[in-house]
Amino acid sequence: MNTQDKIAAMTEGGAILSKILTEALSHTTAGMTTATIEQRIAHEMDAAGAQPSFKTVNHYPYYSCVGLNTEVVHSLPNPKKVIKKGDLVKIDTGLIWQGWHTDMSWTAQIDQNGKTVFDTDFLIAGKLALKEAICQCRLGNHIGDISQAIENRIVSFGYQVVKQLTGHCIGKKLHEKPYIPGYLSQEINQTPELTTGMTLAIEIIYSQGNGRIVIENDGWTISTQDAKMSALFEQTVAITNDSPLILTPIPAGF
Repeated sequence: MNTQDKIAAMTEGGAILSKILTEALSHTTAGMTTATIEQRIAHEMDAAGAQPSFKTVNHYPYYSCVGLNTEVVHSLPNPKKVIKKGDLVKIDTGLIWQGWHTDMSWTAQIDQNGKTVFDTDFLIAGKLALKEAICQCRLGNHIGDISQAIENRIVSFGYQVVKQLTGHCIGKKLHEKPYIPGYLSQEINQTPELTTGMTLAIEIIYSQGNGRIVIENDGWTISTQDAKMSALFEQTVAITNDSPLILTPIPAGF
């Protein structure tokens, strides 16, 4: 399959994924469990005729990861985990369409009415970092340009990037190289150059604390070491000869 066909397939898959995720976010309320969110995502993905990306990784058993508050990533949906007012809810999911993966995640807070909101300072920091990182996804730039944009924005709000976790390239497999750190650890021109046809899962993973993490006893869920709140934003993007192409668009208001 050539690059044009690849991008066309991932655009279709990304549109399906975005619809599934935004509907899950829209229906998330206080009183439901994280397993209920997983069930909705699984139903909608099956109905669309797509396959779950996450089940291709190390025998992961679910279609999504749904984390609360101090949980950072890889949180197992749980029928005993009830969402409460004030909680931060992180939904991460991916699908396979015509053999190609797309990946997406978003964070919401549950307000005092039990509904999802997306406009707190903490969440705005992550959304701005994602937007600015995607602006760096241009032909001739480097992975380091993306990393620097993420780090600069998150730190400007007084938060910390979770340095042990990264974004990644994506395509026939969910996780492909090169990986995309949320901070700059070397000279930009020493990091991989962005070329036409590359598809990237840009991830903003950050916390209100020191950014260090621990793995919980379930062997999957990763939480902040200092029990501080964390958030997660991710979109899949293609490098083109022109502007960055967002393959998993998010509606206004999210």
